Amino acid sequence: MSILVRRAGQVLASAKVPSLLRQYGARIHGRFVEGFECKRIVIRNYAKKATHRHPDQKPSLVLCHDYFTADIGWQVARSFRARMVIDCHEYAPGQYMQDPLWVRWHRPRVIALQQYFLSRADAVTTVCEGIAGLLNAENKLKRPVRVVRSVPFFVEQPFRPAGNPLTVMYHGEIYASRGLHFAVRSLPLWRPEFRLVLRGYSDPSYVEELQHLANELGVADRFSIEPPVAFHEIVPAANRADIGYFVHQDISPQRRFALPNKFFEYIMAGLALCISDLPEMARLVRQYDLGALVTGCDEKAIADAINSFDRENIDAYKKRSIEAARQLNWEAESRHMLSLYEELFR
Repeated sequence: MSILVRRAGQVLASAKVPSLLRQYGARIHGRFVEGFECKRIVIRNYAKKATHRHPDQKPSLVLCHDYFTADIGWQVARSFRARMVIDCHEYAPGQYMQDPLWVRWHRPRVIALQQYFLSRADAVTTVCEGIAGLLNAENKLKRPVRVVRSVPFFVEQPFRPAGNPLTVMYHGEIYASRGLHFAVRSLPLWRPEFRLVLRGYSDPSYVEELQHLANELGVADRFSIEPPVAFHEIVPAANRADIGYFVHQDISPQRRFALPNKFFEYIMAGLALCISDLPEMARLVRQYDLGALVTGCDEKAIADAINSFDRENIDAYKKRSIEAARQLNWEAESRHMLSLYEELFR
C-alpha cells in the first residue's frame, strides 16, 4: 500500500502536471509516506488530539520550522484560528542537488509543498537575503520574506594571541558533503606552523577516509578529529583556535547562499576566518574585515588563503571578530523577528 501511495504521490508531484495537482500529490506523499518513515503520523495525531482536548488553550501564533512541519502547523493554526509563521532554515528545493535520485523524485515534491504552505503562511522568515530573494520569486506570499539570521547569543570571549602552532579549526558535521577532504588534501601545501582540527558529529567511514588520506599525504601529525562539545561549550572551545574554516563547493543555490551557524560562532569566538567567497558570508567578511576568502574549493586555492595568514594579521582579525560579535548576536538580531510578530498582531 505504501509503495502505491509513494508512487502516486511522486507522479502527481512531478513537474509534468499542473501546479495545483502537484501540490495535492506532494501532500499525499508527505502525509502518508513520510509519516510512516519519520513518525509524523504520530505527531500529527497528537497535535490533532491536543487541539480537541485543550479547547481552553488559545495560541495566537504557530511557528513551523521548515516546510516539512508546515502540514502539522497548518492543522493546528486552523484549529485555533491562530497566525502561522514558517521559518525556512534552508533553501529546501536546492538542498541535495548532488543526489540525482533526490533531484528526480523528491525535489518536485519539496517545491510543491513549499508553494502550498508558504502561500498560506501569514509570514515566512529565513536566514539570509539570497534565500529570501528566491523564496519571494518562487512563491505567492502574503508579505515579503523577513530575514532573521541564525546568530548565537552574545558571550564575550577573551582575545587570545595567535598560538604556536597555528590552529585552523572546523566545527560542525563531519560528512563527505561538507568537502573536508579538500582541506586535508591541501594541508601539505600549508606552511608547517599550521595544523588542522575538525570537531563535531561524524560519519565513521568518512573519518576513516580522512585519517587514511592524512597518513598517505604525510600530514597526520598536523591533523586531528575531535568529538563534539556540549552546545554551551561550542563558542568557548572555538576560542582556543586561531582560524575558523568553512570552504565548500558552489553546487546549488543552497550552497551559494550559505550563512551557517558556525560562521557566526567563529566570529563570536573571536577567530580569524578562512571562508568560501560566496555572497552571504563574503559580504560580512569584507564588511568587518575578518579574514581571507577562498574562490572555488581546490587544494591550491585553500592553501593560498591559509598561507596568507601570519601571526600579526591573525591577531588583527581576531580583535575585529570580537568587536563584530557585539553586533552579530541574537540580542540584536531578535529585534527583526519581534518586529515581524508585532506587525502580524497590530
